[in-house]
Amino acid sequence: MDDFRPGLKAAADFNVRHPFIEAGYGKNEIRILAGIMGLSELASAPSSPCLSSRIFTGTRISSAVLDKIEVVEEMLSSAIGEGNHRCRYGMGRVVLEVDPIKRNLINDEFKDKLKYSVSELFGLTPLDISLGAYQRGNGYV
Repeated sequence: MDDFRPGLKAAADFNVRHPFIEAGYGKNEIRILAGIMGLSELASAPSSPCLSSRIFTGTRISSAVLDKIEVVEEMLSSAIGEGNHRCRYGMGRVVLEVDPIKRNLINDEFKDKLKYSVSELFGLTPLDISLGAYQRGNGYV
């Protein structure tokens, strides 16, 4: 709840209520409740943030852009292994965030190839692609 969440701000602007939050339920309690209700597939599903959370605030979301983001994140995972990797897009740039634990697996040659591939995919230049460490709840504005 401390992360940057544009949706929570929008909800507050329109007085949207959050019953689980008001009741003090966290993810753990909601998973337990789902299990009790016979929703075992929901109770055991891994957390998976929505791809639209990768889009900079104020940028139009399209299925084409979400598909590109998914391709880049899969490319990162297959090249350096699973981890918290994010491809964030908006304002004519892409920010690639790599799990800090995996950061040492990216040498200059791989970094250049990655920037070139991502720039081709998004129709940008390699200069429009930056690489950094993954940060939870990173809301680019």
